[in-house]
Amino acid sequence: MMKTKSNRIDEDLYSFKLSKPKKPLAIQRVLAPKTEVLSPYSMVNRAVVHHGREILIGEVEDYYAMVHAVATTLKESIELGDRIVVRGAHTEFMQEVQSIQENRKPVKSAKRGKEIGLGVEESCRKGDKIFKVV
Repeated sequence: MMKTKSNRIDEDLYSFKLSKPKKPLAIQRVLAPKTEVLSPYSMVNRAVVHHGREILIGEVEDYYAMVHAVATTLKESIELGDRIVVRGAHTEFMQEVQSIQENRKPVKSAKRGKEIGLGVEESCRKGDKIFKVV
């Protein structure tokens, strides 16, 4: 069967409709290379690796982005210099405790049952778990 000029134009039109249009270069997203996930429970590319035991000390009740702090009620005691892991569906990071506030006053340690503010280095979400690495 010979293709005529009109048939080729029709085929080109149909193939154009079926193929996805390309995004302009300004809109295309540049994807970073995937990193290896080291933690079996991690859903993010940055995995927290440590060689200690984790104790649940609280849950993020509120996150204050302007001052990088979380509000929580403690289930275990905590003091300055302790290592903590904050883990949630979209969050996972480890840091050293550098700031604890109780009733808006800085303290060196806080005991179980106290409502405290805890300074964090990265953003968190309500419901994320806070663990102490022992």
